[in-house]
Amino acid sequence: METALLPIIFVAAALSMVCSADDAYAQESWFFPYAEVRAKYDDNIFLTKDDVEDDWIITISPGIFIEPDLRSKHKFICNYQADLRFFMDHDEEDSDNHELYADMELKFNKWRVNLSNIFRHFKDRDSLSREDIGESPTTEEFYYSYGRDRLGTDDISRVKRTQDYFTGIVTFEFNKMDIAFRSSYGFEDYHSSKRIGDFKGEALTYKDLERNEYEEEVEIGLKLWPKTTLLFSGTYGGVDHETGKKSDSDFRDVMVGLRGKPTAKIAVEMKAGYRDQEYKDYDDDFSDLLFNGSIMYELSAKDVLRLNLLRTTNDTIYEENAYYGATYVILGFIHDFTDRFSGNLDLAYQADKYPTATTEEGETKKRADDFLSAGLGLSCKLVERVALDIQYEFRSRDCNFDIFDYENNRVSFGVRASF
Repeated sequence: METALLPIIFVAAALSMVCSADDAYAQESWFFPYAEVRAKYDDNIFLTKDDVEDDWIITISPGIFIEPDLRSKHKFICNYQADLRFFMDHDEEDSDNHELYADMELKFNKWRVNLSNIFRHFKDRDSLSREDIGESPTTEEFYYSYGRDRLGTDDISRVKRTQDYFTGIVTFEFNKMDIAFRSSYGFEDYHSSKRIGDFKGEALTYKDLERNEYEEEVEIGLKLWPKTTLLFSGTYGGVDHETGKKSDSDFRDVMVGLRGKPTAKIAVEMKAGYRDQEYKDYDDDFSDLLFNGSIMYELSAKDVLRLNLLRTTNDTIYEENAYYGATYVILGFIHDFTDRFSGNLDLAYQADKYPTATTEEGETKKRADDFLSAGLGLSCKLVERVALDIQYEFRSRDCNFDIFDYENNRVSFGVRASF
C-alpha cells in the first residue's frame, strides 16, 4: 500500500467512528455493532535475528456482538470480528482475518446444556493474539488463543488457515455434586503448500499439518465449600492428520482442581494433573505434568491482578519433531485511575521444549525456546461509547540454537467505538 494512504485511512476511520458513536441506539438492544482502528509500529515484522524489517501497520476491525433477551433462563451470545490489516511498506503481508464465536446455554430444572463454537479464518497470527494486552484472557480464551494458535513459537510465517472448534457440555446438578460430560471436535486446514521442516526424513508442507482434533471428558465437581467446587476430571482425546505424514496421537489426562471464589477477593478456575500422550511411529511420547487455568485477585476496588497458566502439547513445523511441550505464564495487572482512565501492565514467560535432537550450524541437541514479554498501556474513555488506548509491548525469544533468537518492540494506538 502507498505510504501516503495509511495515515489517511487511520484518521478517516477514527473520525468517522467518533462522530457516529453518539448516534447509537437510545434504548436497550440485543444487537451491538462496534469497530476499532489501530495504528502499530513493529520493529521486527518477520521475527528474525538478522536482516530485520520494520513497518507501520493499520488494522481496521469491524464487529457485531449479539445477545438477544430470551426472557428465560436460557442464554445466547454471538460475536463476529474482522481484522483488516494493511502494511505500509510490505503490502504482500496485507490480510483479512475473521473470527466468529457463538455460545448457547440452555438451563433446565436440574441440568443444563452448553454449546459453543469458535470459527477462525486468518493469515496473520497477530489477528488472534490479544492486541488489548491490558485485558488478561479468561481461562477459555487463554486455552484456545495461546494454546491452539502457538503464539510466538516456530510458526512465524503468515499462512492462510481455517480453524473450527465445537464444544458441547451436559451438566447434571445434585445437592453436593455436579457431573459434566464434555465433547469437543475441531479441525485446522492450511491454504498453502509452502515447504516446512522434514519429518522422519520426508519433506513436508503446511498441508501435512492439516488435522482433526477430538476430546471426551468427564468432570465431577464436589461442592465442599459454599462458593468453591473441588474438581476431578478424566479426558481422552486425539489428533489425526489428513495426509498421514505427520504422527497422529492419542492422549489421556487425569486432573484435579478448583473452581469458584474461595475468598471475597479471589476467583479461581484451575486444574493440574498428568498427561500420557502416545504418538504413532514416533519414539518420543509425552508423559508429564499438565495444567491450565486462571486466578484473579481483587487488590482493591481499582486494582485487579490476574494470573493465567497453561501447559500443553502442540504440533510443530520444526524438523524431525512431532510436537513440542509448551508452558505459558502470564501475569496481568489493571489499575483504574478514574472512571474513564485506566492503565495496565503485563508480564509473560513461555517455555517450549522439543523432544527430538536436531542439528543446526554444526550443533546437535534438543531445541529449547524461552520467550519473555512485557506490556504497558493506558486507556481512556472519551465518551460513553468511544475509548482510546496506547500500548507498548516487548517480546524476545532466546533459543539454545542462536539462529532462532529475536527481539521485537511494538507501539500501537487505537480508537474503539460501539454504535
